[in-house]
Amino acid sequence: AIVLRDGGDRWANEMLRDCMWPKLARDHLQVETYDYRPSVVFINGRYFGLHDLRERWDDTWFTQKYHVPPGEMDHLLYGHITSSTVTLGVDKGDTTDWLELMNFITNSNLTSTANWAFVESRIDMDSFMDFVISESYGNNTSWVHNREFWKEKKPGAKWKWFLADMDRTLSTSAV
Repeated sequence: AIVLRDGGDRWANEMLRDCMWPKLARDHLQVETYDYRPSVVFINGRYFGLHDLRERWDDTWFTQKYHVPPGEMDHLLYGHITSSTVTLGVDKGDTTDWLELMNFITNSNLTSTANWAFVESRIDMDSFMDFVISESYGNNTSWVHNREFWKEKKPGAKWKWFLADMDRTLSTSAV
């Protein structure tokens, strides 16, 4: 499965940031990234410009990369799902496990060794830290409404993060 992306907010400029940052992170950070290829797009003989041809994080991707059967994962995102307000959305699965974890984090003393151990048992800390480091170091100004993460629906599985929508990486302002 593929996606055609027009460079996001950088479509009128260099169109490199969105695809470059995940490529730099791949094999170095513990976050999910996608393969891409720049392409010239023609539809019915009409030129539609440069686009990135990318992998799509769908059931086939999860099955091929992690051997997760279709429907056996929660793939969530924070974004402008139905309005300009940032809300939690569902790409696959449901929010039950995530909301239970967020409730625990919000209402627990995380200086307690037992409570922190519980959080670590549910979150892939390397993936989370690499996500935060990448977004911070890259100065991605749109990370708040472009967060994606997933977890297989099985005991012991942990939440992992994606590097998604990186077109505002290396920003000096909120373009």
